[in-house]
Parts: sequence; structure tokens; C-alpha cells
Amino acid sequence: MVSIYTLFNPEDNIVRYVGKTVKKLGVRLSDHISDSAKGDPYPVNFWIRNLFECDLAPQIQLIEEVGVDVWQEKEKFWIAFYKAWNSSSLLNINPGGEGAASIKRIGRLRVTHCKHGHEYTSENMIHTKSGYLRCRICDKKW
Repeated sequence: MVSIYTLFNPEDNIVRYVGKTVKKLGVRLSDHISDSAKGDPYPVNFWIRNLFECDLAPQIQLIEEVGVDVWQEKEKFWIAFYKAWNSSSLLNINPGGEGAASIKRIGRLRVTHCKHGHEYTSENMIHTKSGYLRCRICDKKW
């Protein structure tokens, strides 16, 4: 069986990523966290690093378990579903069904918005010593 899952923000429950795994969900979440800590340059990893910068952690939730013969179709369906529902929040960089091995390294990808949806501009962006981005608007609110 293949698990189709989401990663979501623990503060607002907005789905940020759809994926698939044959591992236990806790193990897959640990893999995502490890990849983000290593600096892998994918939007989902920037998002995870930004969550940790705010003392938060992504949450994982099972959408459905499917057979190995249909996981590609199901992953594509759920990515399209969440993109239609809230396209600006989903961080998947492909439409699904390919698996992580098919994603090519494309260099550093730019995070364009904070976790609350504020666009990073030169006026409201703070670069921390640890290499993360923080939002001045959010900092002023808290």
C-alpha cells in the first residue's frame, strides 16, 4: 500500500504539501525535517525551516491509502484538488505521480511569502544569522 499524505501548518491547518510514501507517516515526516535541515532547496523545505524558526513544526495527515498500481493517479488528483482549493499555499513543484527521484535539482528556489501569506519584499524581509527569512509584519504583530 502507498499512503497519500499532506503536510500542513499547525497554526492555521492550511495544507502546504501533498506527497506519497510507503513508509510510516512519522518516518516520512522525519525525512522531510531532515531534508530541510540539510538545506535541500525545495519550497517545502524552506517552509519547514521557516516553521522551525518560529518554534513550530509541520504536521502530517493521511489522506488515503492506495494500491501501488494507482498511487500516481491519486497523488496527481490530490495535488490538483489542493491547488484548486488554495493554489497560493501549495508548495509542490510538479503535478505529482513522478516520485521524488524524478525531481531535478534546480538550485536555490526563492520563498516569496511568509507562513501568514505576506509577500517578502526588501522592506519587510529579515535575513537571520541562521540563514532563514522572517517577516517584519509578523514580527511586529507578535
